[in-house]
Amino acid sequence: MDIGLLGELFILEFQFTKIKKVSSILFFTLISIASYGGAWTLDTNSLTFKTSFFYQTADSRFSSTNFQCGLFPCQNGERQNFFFNGKSQSSGIFLDISYGINKRLDAKIQLPYYIISFVDDVDPNRATTSSFGDIRASIRYNVLKKPFIQTFMVEGKAPTGFFNKDAEVVPVGDGQWDLSVISQTSKSLYPLLAYINLDLGYKYRFKPNVDVTNFAPGNEFLYSLEIGVKLFSEFWLKNSINGWYGEDGIAIFTKTNTLVRKNSARRILYYQPEIYWKLGDKIALNLITKIELKVMNMPTGNVYGIGVSYKIKTKKSIPTQHPVSSSQ
Repeated sequence: MDIGLLGELFILEFQFTKIKKVSSILFFTLISIASYGGAWTLDTNSLTFKTSFFYQTADSRFSSTNFQCGLFPCQNGERQNFFFNGKSQSSGIFLDISYGINKRLDAKIQLPYYIISFVDDVDPNRATTSSFGDIRASIRYNVLKKPFIQTFMVEGKAPTGFFNKDAEVVPVGDGQWDLSVISQTSKSLYPLLAYINLDLGYKYRFKPNVDVTNFAPGNEFLYSLEIGVKLFSEFWLKNSINGWYGEDGIAIFTKTNTLVRKNSARRILYYQPEIYWKLGDKIALNLITKIELKVMNMPTGNVYGIGVSYKIKTKKSIPTQHPVSSSQ
């Protein structure tokens, strides 16, 4: 069979039977970029536990020219309802454990648990998938403290989450390894009680095994521009524009037979307002909303989240410079 025809058949299968996988992948992919936030490293010898809860619903997607909207191909970014009145509902609970190794180096591991469902008129009673997702681990190193803060982060993601090639089962992972390298640049606007932060990164997505999935999303450029303002006491208002710009994905037929799918790139731009409230020396509260601005090949639906963190300081803890306490 001609490879081009194989590719078209693959896309048809993806459209009608695997759209639910994309709806869940959006959720746990975008949550991973919500926690970069700032080039300041953690206090030396401090241990922080953070628990977060995120929620999203969707009944449509932002499509591309690979899909049909009525009699004609969709435009890139055009809204399209899920087939057969499909609806997805995604919830996630995340445990982040972070440790300040020294004044320039810190590390973090993230353990997620997902509750994800997708129902449609074909199967309105489809079971909900509840399982641990893909584990992420990162390490950050600060290379510059003046005249601005410059830190580099390396993050890896292991495909430990439940993933089933069966189209009738909603996964809580995407079946592949990822490696991200991110530059974080921050500057205090002191004497104003404010700061600005820019994150720029690149995520390399390793090709999955053909026995796991028939589609590999393309690599992604990551970005986030954030401005934080201290309103009173330890109450902060943060606003950011963030997202990623993906490359075209690959249809996998065999280990040696693949095809780049044009206009299959996943791209998303979000406006993210956030409230950060530090309640004493140990406890902090986060409230987050992610509002979609421009999307392609992704489900619709804003994301809402809440997080609580608890910091443990040892006797040897050494505080780092506060974002608004100097000209850094």
